[in-house]
Amino acid sequence: MALQTSTNKVIHHSHNSTTIALDLNEQGNTTHTQFHNHGSPDLNEQGLQAVVEDQPSSLLCVTSLPRLNSWDPTAVMVDMLKHHSSLGDVQTSACVLLVMGDRRRTLTTLDEAVQEHWLLAYIDILFRLQLWDVTTKCKLAFCKTIADECQPFLQRFQTSKPMTPYLFEAVEKLLRYLMNRCVKPDLMKCTGPKLLSIDTKKSENLILSKNIDIGFATKRLLGETAITVTERQKLEFIHECRSMLTTMIAKLQEKSPLKQKAVRGLSSLDPCVIQHSPQLAQKRFSFLLEELNHANIINDVLAENAKKEYLHFCNLKKSRLQEIFRPCDQFSDEVGLDTIYVNKPLLVENMHEKTVTAQRHIRDEIQEAGGIENIHISKKMLDYVRGARKRYHEYLEMKKQERSEEDKKKAEKGKLDIQVKVLEGKRKKLMMATEEKREAIDVELQELKKKQASLY
Repeated sequence: MALQTSTNKVIHHSHNSTTIALDLNEQGNTTHTQFHNHGSPDLNEQGLQAVVEDQPSSLLCVTSLPRLNSWDPTAVMVDMLKHHSSLGDVQTSACVLLVMGDRRRTLTTLDEAVQEHWLLAYIDILFRLQLWDVTTKCKLAFCKTIADECQPFLQRFQTSKPMTPYLFEAVEKLLRYLMNRCVKPDLMKCTGPKLLSIDTKKSENLILSKNIDIGFATKRLLGETAITVTERQKLEFIHECRSMLTTMIAKLQEKSPLKQKAVRGLSSLDPCVIQHSPQLAQKRFSFLLEELNHANIINDVLAENAKKEYLHFCNLKKSRLQEIFRPCDQFSDEVGLDTIYVNKPLLVENMHEKTVTAQRHIRDEIQEAGGIENIHISKKMLDYVRGARKRYHEYLEMKKQERSEEDKKKAEKGKLDIQVKVLEGKRKKLMMATEEKREAIDVELQELKKKQASLY
């Protein structure tokens, strides 16, 4: 239970998800929908937390949220491209098409012949202005090779699902792939965060330019242009490829999440790491607990209990682990860790005690009725639900007024604190001045007494 609690705190602290629950406690039988960052009445400003029931729950949960109809900008894009083309500005139209890449397929109302005409016209302009040389095609092929390797990573992690446990291995794999193209093999034997210490700006860490891996497509195109391209041009092209690789690697090293111990620790929740490297998983999980404990997210007792439960979990038989991780194998790792690590329904985030109590009442009411199928939806319940939004806004307004009053009190308290500090400063200065005067008077008095004594 401690492992589930600490795991949920971290995963849902980094990745926000939303669940719709029915609130039958304080508003009768009403449907209460909470949306992320939409002023939920149970917004927890201290952080996101996921609550898991101690007993098997029968709460009515909706895991698929209704979404607003998406706006399709295709028509606007096509009109914009045609407008620029009609003005003779095929360069803008061609550049937009190039930037869109494979998404050009979404422009169904724009003929491919028209797109090809714009691209050819753009290339013709480059030729006439001498902006296109024979190596440009090779450069584009090299850029495409690198982009094709990075694109799956971006598609995988541009999601609202809790994918952080897979981030460490994925970033390391991507960084290693790029570095293998230009870095000496002896330096690539290190793993994990040690890759960040390799300086690709130093030539002694890089392989010879002629041995740089520029990709099969680039090599083929470079070979086809052997007649028109000199050896010097080839060497300059390879140097440009190496410069691009080193710059990209340096940027990844600078912004890499491999620097974060929490990301490394969260990789202990990766099913592959748990099954194939249990000792490494335990070590990384200890890093995670240390980070959470130092950040005051979990206390010492919870950290110790989580470590014990995780150790017990890693020591399970391999067949048992495979059974637990079967949902991840049947679908993809993007199913989400709530499917893997939480065997009970995941409740709404940002819960206060009020909402937790209400949801437990929901479960009790459903169980008492004999299941969801036996719940009678009365007209009174429907009318009450229709007014839920109004009551919700009233609640928000009340909370807003309370916060406003608290802010006023804090501002007034701040002013009073400043005035008190100013007066205390003045008093201190007066006391110091008085003390100096008293000391001066004492000195003068002593001198007078000495003179008086000398007269006798």
